Amino acid sequence: MRQPRQGHGAPRRAGQISAGLTALRTIASTASRWLASLALLSLATVDATAQEPLSAAPHVEQAFALPTPPDATTGAAYLTLSIVKGDAVLTGASTPMAATVELHSMQVTQERMQMHRIEQLAISSDAPLTMAPGGGPHLMLIGLTQPLTAGDKLPLTLHFLHQNDVAISIPIKSYSDTYQDNSKSL
Repeated sequence: MRQPRQGHGAPRRAGQISAGLTALRTIASTASRWLASLALLSLATVDATAQEPLSAAPHVEQAFALPTPPDATTGAAYLTLSIVKGDAVLTGASTPMAATVELHSMQVTQERMQMHRIEQLAISSDAPLTMAPGGGPHLMLIGLTQPLTAGDKLPLTLHFLHQNDVAISIPIKSYSDTYQDNSKSL
């Protein structure tokens, strides 16, 4: 019986192992490139989706707050919200100058003022939301940390359903300036 030579199959196996390792490297490299491409594609999709708003951002106009007496704990802010395309829902607001900001509606019935809290207010391209002194919706500032003084600014962040918050700084107007401005627009 013939004895196999020692080491005879070693070079063949080494070549097979080397070829197998080369094939594995090629597969791994291809898979790695494929996964990297897939990851970039998914990031591009997420970024494109993040930049597509559900509708245009609400636009703030004619925003102002009224001054308060030195020891008042509540105040009011007014503004007009419009939107170019689609619709939006105002769900509230916040400011560092008050503990809470609530959406309120005011009505005068039988010479008596009645105020009610509102959970949200709708805005559409067909129907802007106008808040003005004397009745209707407004932003009620509750738990003021300081008086609202004419000539100062009130930082305010508006919160929307399915929209980004809108941060603004609105003037605190004197009563005489407010009513002169309103009479000009009538």
